[in-house]
Amino acid sequence: MTQRLGSILIILTVLLLGAACTRERASLKAAELKEEPVNTFSFIGSVTYVPLEGGFFGIVTDDGDRLDPVNLPASVKQDGLRIRGQARNIAASIGFHMWGTRVEIEWAEPLPH
Repeated sequence: MTQRLGSILIILTVLLLGAACTRERASLKAAELKEEPVNTFSFIGSVTYVPLEGGFFGIVTDDGDRLDPVNLPASVKQDGLRIRGQARNIAASIGFHMWGTRVEIEWAEPLPH
């Protein structure tokens, strides 16, 4: 009888530990799902030099949105240049321009004339 009770206790302990591990994995999965989705979008617009905070280059899209790129390629840093590209919204990051939506440029190229 004592052996049987000991076996039952061991089985219950293993089952409880397994359930705890499963719950922990489920919590990790839920945390992974809460991450913000990658917010990538295409744009067409004009590069503009903004003379605020020491000056920087921004983009005004054809839709009227203002983009504050953190990594605008030097090849397109020209006031008035028409460009197209793809960017990722990083509005949650901290910036000091306070001019438009902070974005990270994935690629950008001048539009043909």
